[in-house]
Amino acid sequence: MVGYIVDSVTGDPLGDVFVFTDQGIITQSLANGYFEIYGLTGYVNLMFFKQDWSFNGIGVAEKNASLLIKGNAIEDPPLDTYSSGGRVAQPYMGIGVSGVTVFAMRSGQTTQTDEEGFFSFSGLYGEETLFFFQDGWSFQPNPVFVTEQKGACTIHRITNASVVEQVDGGEFHSIALRSDGTVWAWGDGMQGQLGVPGRMGVAGTPLQINSLRNCIAVAAACNHSMALQGDGSVWAWGENSSGQLGDGTTANHTAPAKVGDLSNVIAIAAGGRHNAALTSDGSVWTWGENSSGQLGDGTTENRTAPVKVSGLGNVKAIACGYAHTIALKTDGTVWCWGDNEYGQLGNGLTLDSHEPVLIGGIGYNVAISAGYYHTMVLRNGGTIWVWGDNSSGQLGIGDVPSSYVPVTIDPAGYFSAIVAGDFHSLALHNNGSVYSWGKNLNGQLGNATRVSSNVPVLVEGLNYAVSIAAGSSHSFAIGYDRSLWAWGMNGKSQLGDDWSADDRLCPVLVKGNF
Repeated sequence: MVGYIVDSVTGDPLGDVFVFTDQGIITQSLANGYFEIYGLTGYVNLMFFKQDWSFNGIGVAEKNASLLIKGNAIEDPPLDTYSSGGRVAQPYMGIGVSGVTVFAMRSGQTTQTDEEGFFSFSGLYGEETLFFFQDGWSFQPNPVFVTEQKGACTIHRITNASVVEQVDGGEFHSIALRSDGTVWAWGDGMQGQLGVPGRMGVAGTPLQINSLRNCIAVAAACNHSMALQGDGSVWAWGENSSGQLGDGTTANHTAPAKVGDLSNVIAIAAGGRHNAALTSDGSVWTWGENSSGQLGDGTTENRTAPVKVSGLGNVKAIACGYAHTIALKTDGTVWCWGDNEYGQLGNGLTLDSHEPVLIGGIGYNVAISAGYYHTMVLRNGGTIWVWGDNSSGQLGIGDVPSSYVPVTIDPAGYFSAIVAGDFHSLALHNNGSVYSWGKNLNGQLGNATRVSSNVPVLVEGLNYAVSIAAGSSHSFAIGYDRSLWAWGMNGKSQLGDDWSADDRLCPVLVKGNF
């Protein structure tokens, strides 16, 4: 949906007008009055707000391709006015929610909630209608009707119309998928890994990749990114020096390009400069760098288009390390191939393997992850097994240089998810807490220090996490309320906390539309 907003008297364009929809999407008009909104479905109500201006709301449908909205300057309020205020809070924990925009319809005023969730208005008159908006979120009640006799109210932020479903980190950039199928990226874009055509700089807050729609998964590697669309096609962008974009070339792309002739893909994974895709028939396809045999096709030749992994079927999950690859079969067995310098293949050797090898002795497994030189497996029952390089404590097994075979870590307990960064690891406990271990020079363990740990430590300030992810030296968690948290290295703004370049030793909220 696109349109222009103008002064009803002069016809001059009106910039910085907030545009809201009842589907939880927010935008602002540009200086020339132009606005656009993506991701709408069916019939939707739009509302328009600007300080000291009034607008009529409008209902639109798919057939309404463009709009012209006219605004009227609000006259000075009468002498008899009153003040009103309240608080926006999360419904369960009662924690105040900051950054919620509040509009007083009749008096044409706008404000935002402070760090504790409080807001206030003065100069209101008559019965006033207050609206509450934050991109993607809904509120109860909304709107709120206030008079001089009802001067305070509590509003709960209850659901997110378009929530963060998945997040992943590369070396210096990050990527996220929202439930409406849109893809967002931030951090370093010097290799085109942000997916915005022509954009090669840093983004401090999430940018939407407008050419991608209806996506169901994302993945980030060193300097490239991928997205899986609902039709089973795979798209990649960024660095392409080893053919990791899979489009038959070695040219970098700042915009998503379709990966080969892949179809019926149900999962994707990104390594250092190679990738893997899992198709609905249980087969695995790989492309990109192959110097250590990480493509699993029996050679060490780079591939600029996908090739099928030799002798592997019935796969249900895949993961990529820097130069090794892992597959989890439907029978719970784990298979690895590629670089094995530090024993990351888990077969007791340090020789590379150009084809998949079975990892024995670890029972039935439900999840896999891979770091730079180490591998993690989550077993049925919630225990974690690890192997490979432990030079930074990333295995979590104490002061041991490396392990060529799988070993279990303490504390024993029921974990529901695992993820590996380059030289650190994370695990999500079933009680919603997050543990971390390994290298911590940039705060990627999230325990308020820069001290590395070779045993698991608790990430501070997180409650009721539902998902975790890791980049090279930064980490993520999605909260129960679908808020997105990040910590660790931030030199290229890969944490998305508003253009900061400071490392974060504890979790901070990703800003912008998140």
